[in-house]
Amino acid sequence: IAERSITVVKDSMNQLPLARVSRGARVLSITYAQRNDLGAGVVFDSELRRWFDGLHSEFVGADDPAPNYWRLLQAADSAQVIVIGAYVAQNWRAVSISVPAQFVAFVQELIRRGHHPVIVALGNPYLLQQMPEVPAYIVSWGGFGVSQFAAARAVLGSARVSGRLPIEIPPLAPIGAGLDYSALPLGANGLPK
Repeated sequence: IAERSITVVKDSMNQLPLARVSRGARVLSITYAQRNDLGAGVVFDSELRRWFDGLHSEFVGADDPAPNYWRLLQAADSAQVIVIGAYVAQNWRAVSISVPAQFVAFVQELIRRGHHPVIVALGNPYLLQQMPEVPAYIVSWGGFGVSQFAAARAVLGSARVSGRLPIEIPPLAPIGAGLDYSALPLGANGLPK
């Protein structure tokens, strides 16, 4: 069910699936989540690391009043691929499900520097409204391990993607939006050949 729900809302630069990129590529995976969300990014990065041996993972605390975006920009400048998993979701202690302006400015700076971040929304599907200029946007509908695993497989191309939005993301994506991707041929290890 998690795999079938993955929705690629946008891929304007035809970056997906990422398994077409060399296994030796320098990949930066940034997890944006509340500090107490201990499972955020764990399964997602683990699955990406099966393909990208040199995956570099970073964590940005959504509740951190002053994240070190300068250090992340330096890490991004040496990466060939940047994937950002955003675990922002509605919960009992959330004041807002929007991300702070600082984080949006960070993503915009990545784009200004010529990077093409792949954003995976593992919570709030409306995040695209805050950063409509991102070239690739995927909705995974939750941050549970099974959803992280399904999202990583979709990003890599290990699984077919055919999800459709059951909601509208005004004014960027109508109900029913979603791109289809066939799974790449898989090897015995379950990864693309």
